[in-house]
Amino acid sequence: MLDNVQVRSTPTCEAAFDIQYTGLTVSSMTAKWDGSMDAVSFDVVIATSPLDNPDDDNAAVVVRENVETYGITVDTALVRNTAYWMYIRSNCRREQSAWTESRFTTKNLVSDFPYSENFTVGQGWTYMPDAVDFIPYWTIGSNISGAKVPYVNVGTGSNRVVYAYDESFALAFTGEQNLTTPIEKGNYVYAATPELDVNSLSEMQLTFAGTAASFVGADYASGIIVGVMDNPADFTSFVAIDTIYVSEQREYV
Repeated sequence: MLDNVQVRSTPTCEAAFDIQYTGLTVSSMTAKWDGSMDAVSFDVVIATSPLDNPDDDNAAVVVRENVETYGITVDTALVRNTAYWMYIRSNCRREQSAWTESRFTTKNLVSDFPYSENFTVGQGWTYMPDAVDFIPYWTIGSNISGAKVPYVNVGTGSNRVVYAYDESFALAFTGEQNLTTPIEKGNYVYAATPELDVNSLSEMQLTFAGTAASFVGADYASGIIVGVMDNPADFTSFVAIDTIYVSEQREYV
């Protein structure tokens, strides 16, 4: 009796090839590949920079796994808009293949247009840099040392930050984590939305509800400068479009 008859070339442990990325998001990746029919598993290494030897310990390595299928899904350890190098090695019964190198880049969030955000979050003090489930993919910044601003205070006490007209949570631009501290001359505080999917700035109109404390004088910030940024993490990439001076409580366009 015979079964499973094969006539083929002498077995070799063929390296992985034809790597295809079928599921790239801002923080996850799915890849599939072809490889040796003799492979019983594959070693997979993912790093934030090229590796001379993927077997070596390296601080750039964020994923090191062994899989028994011709593919892998990674839904942790990756961050948005970041280039990664992936290395795959076939493990056959008696030998291993050479490493195959491939490269992919996670996506940067592009939000649908029109876009809106009302800063509704759970109870407790919530600062944008610390909140895991808060406004995803917004970027904030400031040159005020040690201050986490702008911020959303969703506490229930007298310092609760709300937009008074409808008492909804609000984003506070202040000199520090305190509503009574103005932004002094020479300092800046900014917040950038996620990247928006628009063809031209001429298609865009910004509206927001706002109010301001009564700090007056050349020593304090008195307006909100609206603009665009190529890199939200780099304040020097900011290009101003207009300045809106917020005074009484109302909607601004």
